[in-house]
Amino acid sequence: MNNFLDITKGGPLLFLEQNLLRFPQAKTSSSVYGSAIHKALEDAHVLARKDKKVPSLKTITEIFEKELKKGRLMDFEEKKLRERGENILSRYYELKKDEIRGEDTVELNFSKQSVMVDGALLTGKIDQIIEDENKNWTVIDLKTGKGVDGWDAPKLSAYEEIKLHNYRHQLMMYKILVENSRDYNTHTVTKGVLEFVEEEQDNKIQEISLSFDDKDTKHELEKMKKLIVAVYKKIVSLDFPDTSKYKQTIDGIKEFEEDLISGTI
Repeated sequence: MNNFLDITKGGPLLFLEQNLLRFPQAKTSSSVYGSAIHKALEDAHVLARKDKKVPSLKTITEIFEKELKKGRLMDFEEKKLRERGENILSRYYELKKDEIRGEDTVELNFSKQSVMVDGALLTGKIDQIIEDENKNWTVIDLKTGKGVDGWDAPKLSAYEEIKLHNYRHQLMMYKILVENSRDYNTHTVTKGVLEFVEEEQDNKIQEISLSFDDKDTKHELEKMKKLIVAVYKKIVSLDFPDTSKYKQTIDGIKEFEEDLISGTI
């Protein structure tokens, strides 16, 4: 949904081209790298569950390198990203290996969960889920690239403001997916976490979290549901509005969202 709403990257027109018309798109080196890191960390949890022990760093690194090679990058790009990934995975393993216990759910796919919100059919995939003793869930999304100190961190760039806005949407979407799904709706998602796997803070992998028990966040969630329904109706009716009147800023995006919810566009 974010690529429909992010008017700074094409908005509804880009959604039409990528998701419905499916115009061919070349994979970028950053997307290939991100997918390879995700695959390595996902398989680490899968192997830990299967073998009842934490896989070796060598095993995890080999998964990354194999996945990176599938991207068919230029030799110099592959070499550069392989070295970057090996360094990142080594540090991540050092800091997080005790948490790779095989107990967490990874890459949970909702494509067959019949998730409906006021008539809008939803799907998605969650990187990692941690369940507490009360069966409450924390959903985790892994991010490569530069991290941020918090949702309201000082001196955020215009790009970072938009990125964080989209990330909040993403975490809220995960909660909505879980709690409206066929098989997992008995669970309550109490927190969403962004884990910046390449960033370190106080000898820990950097992360920021979003509590869904917070009053303001609950209000955001209700607004998010209305936005989901508004976007879904636009998509199924093949109504892709012109967004040229909106500023190419976070304020422009928020104005577009408000107009979608109110039905003025």
